[in-house]
Amino acid sequence: MGYRVVEITSRPVKGTLHVHIVIYKDDGVGVDDCATVHRTALSRIEVLYGERDVHLEVSSPGIDRRLKSTREYSVFVGKGVTVYLRDGTQLGGLIRSAGSDSVTLVSNGREVTLFFNEIQKTKLDDSQEVG
Repeated sequence: MGYRVVEITSRPVKGTLHVHIVIYKDDGVGVDDCATVHRTALSRIEVLYGERDVHLEVSSPGIDRRLKSTREYSVFVGKGVTVYLRDGTQLGGLIRSAGSDSVTLVSNGREVTLFFNEIQKTKLDDSQEVG
């Protein structure tokens, strides 16, 4: 199908299991993509949880998603981001690559490697993809 799972969360709410799946694919996620993943995932979740009432939501990451784990950097290679550093500065660019302890961006035509422990937060920013 070409989808990557960005995040799965679940929580019980008044006897119902609420599951939220965030998916991504390189050429974008549309309503049909969410419906396809919903059908596929719901049938599997129902097998796992039997008769339990399940509420499933499937969505795209959104254009300004805050990256929540270091694993997400590799999912979004080639995408624009704004990185907010712990020293108060920020840097925009495209994710070139991501490893276990760092991410490399292309910013203003040069490669910059940042260690994850230097980063306060990172948000997707499609304005960094222009030009």
